[in-house]
Amino acid sequence: GGGGDGGPGSSGSKMARNTSSFILDAADNPTPQSIPPPEFGNQGNIGEKHVLVMVGLPARGKTHMSKRLCQYLRFFHGARTQVFNVGSYRRKILGSNRKNNAEYFDPGNKDGAEQRMAFARAALKDMIDFLFQED
Repeated sequence: GGGGDGGPGSSGSKMARNTSSFILDAADNPTPQSIPPPEFGNQGNIGEKHVLVMVGLPARGKTHMSKRLCQYLRFFHGARTQVFNVGSYRRKILGSNRKNNAEYFDPGNKDGAEQRMAFARAALKDMIDFLFQED
C-alpha cells in the first residue's frame, strides 16, 4: 500500500516505475496492429526477411548485441538468423594475430580501403546467399 514499504503509492525513497511511455494515445497510433505469436509448427513464418545493420565505433557491443538478438529471434520466434561480421572476414583472411593499426583504416590508404571493401563485399555476398536460401 501507501506505507513506507517501497510498493506502489509508497512515499519511500525508491522511485516509482513510470510506464506511461509504453502506452500510446489512439491519436498517435490510429490503426494499431500486432502480429500474433507464432504457433507451434509455424514458428517465425511471418513471410518477411529482414536485415539489421550495426555500425559504430570498435568495442562498443555491436557483435554482442547482434548475437543476442539472433538468439532471441531463434528461440522465441523460430527465425533463421545469422550474423555477418566484416571484422571476422578480415581476421580470417589477414590472420587473427595481426593487429591492424589506425593506418590500415585511414581513408587515404588506398590498399587498406580496397581490402576493407573486398571484405564488406564478401560479407554482403554471403548475406544475400543466406537471404535467398529456401527455408
